[in-house]
Amino acid sequence: MTITQLEYVVALADHGSFVSAAKASQVTQPALTLQIKALEKELDLALFDRTHKPIRLTEAGRSVVEQARQAVAEFNRTAQMARQMALGDEGEVLLGIIPTVAPYIIP
Repeated sequence: MTITQLEYVVALADHGSFVSAAKASQVTQPALTLQIKALEKELDLALFDRTHKPIRLTEAGRSVVEQARQAVAEFNRTAQMARQMALGDEGEVLLGIIPTVAPYIIP
């Protein structure tokens, strides 16, 4: 199971169509389909009922998609935090100045 597979499952659940989900994910429809089938095979679960249009989630699919949304959100938060830390945009800086020098440095 990869984060990409989880992103594709969430996209398909949101869009209800392989073509629309692929466009939203900026991949080809066959690539998206293969990744979702690989995940379903790995989990040994059918996540989507493909007999309806738009595609519907199975009962198991609802649970998996709910967890996938959380996992993708946490992954994205972690990646964003790491980028901010790499840029030095976040953190606490403590500055100590002795009283005899402070009037010259602070202004």
